Amino acid sequence: TVSARQSQIKYNLLTFFLLFTVSLYRRISLRFWPEDRFRTYILYACYLILISAWIISIQIRITQKTMKIFLTLEAIVMAVGLTIRFLQDTFWVEDIQLMRVSGLWVEATLIPSMVFGIFAALGLGQWDHYRPPKPWYLLLGFTLFATFISVTDESRHFMFYIDPSEAQPNLNFYPYIGIYLAALFGLALMIVRIRLIYKRNQTLLKNRYLKWLIPFLEPVLIILSTLPFFLLRSNRVEVIEQFAALYYIEVLTWEVYIYVGLVPTNSSYEAIFSQATTGMAIEGKDGTRLVSRAASRNSTGNELHTYSFDGGTLLWNKDVSALQKTIKELNRSAETLAQKGALLSEEIKTRNEEARLNAKNQIYDHLTREVQNQLRLME
Repeated sequence: TVSARQSQIKYNLLTFFLLFTVSLYRRISLRFWPEDRFRTYILYACYLILISAWIISIQIRITQKTMKIFLTLEAIVMAVGLTIRFLQDTFWVEDIQLMRVSGLWVEATLIPSMVFGIFAALGLGQWDHYRPPKPWYLLLGFTLFATFISVTDESRHFMFYIDPSEAQPNLNFYPYIGIYLAALFGLALMIVRIRLIYKRNQTLLKNRYLKWLIPFLEPVLIILSTLPFFLLRSNRVEVIEQFAALYYIEVLTWEVYIYVGLVPTNSSYEAIFSQATTGMAIEGKDGTRLVSRAASRNSTGNELHTYSFDGGTLLWNKDVSALQKTIKELNRSAETLAQKGALLSEEIKTRNEEARLNAKNQIYDHLTREVQNQLRLME
């Protein structure tokens, strides 16, 4: 509905400005108030609030169970990455070696979140008890291997290399061959996911803007957000922090999919309930009434129709106001005819009773005449 889309836009704009504001506050605080004790707590609290809101939104809007499960897992992975980031800034900042190792753990959250997004896309358009085909679970094995390679990179320097001219250990992560391969793999996962989503939305492919713009949305945003790191080889924190920005881009991509209709969400069947002419309700498994509507007393003149076909259901409104007017006139005519019929029935009943009495009197008179002579003789 239009109102739902407007609310979604407002929510995403609010999310962006909140992220921008707290991250800008972090940068200003680091420069002018380096001893600010509340900086990391405020930032982390905002991140947790936003991720919690995203998880709640998933539970409310996404109806397919597989999608709901894996999108929730993806959000949890993001929360883990931001928690490690919080611990770094708050408690581990003096331990350079621990900062380096924990930084590898933060970096290792990106591929699992993308893989969970793939599994969520597989559930699109499937029944509730759908489970992804077994070959897809090979991705989980590869993800575990890539995670292991990432978090143990200090022993092999496959993801990041060390500049021997710098004092060790330090917090300068310079990209090496492994991180480029991981970036290519992440890009492949994005392409696979959008293909899976498009495969279940064939009708939307006719829209050229959806066909050519949406697939490039996330890759372009991620490339733009990571350019300072890959091109300038800088480890400085942007206005919106690097990993928070990557997580936000991932969530924003799903929000765009939902907004344009590539991912259907629960609308509480507002169209059906608004046109309901009988009492309707949606109840949870525990019997709790989630949405309900009493029978409509004042018909709007529209009738909701449904037709099920292979692959979906068609819903449409039909203007039946003229038919309803005719039905009302027929009902009034029927009431008038019923009243006239009742009067006619009483009149017929009265005439039948009158005719019965007349016939009975005639029979009595005839019998009296027949037996009159006999009665005289008896007297």
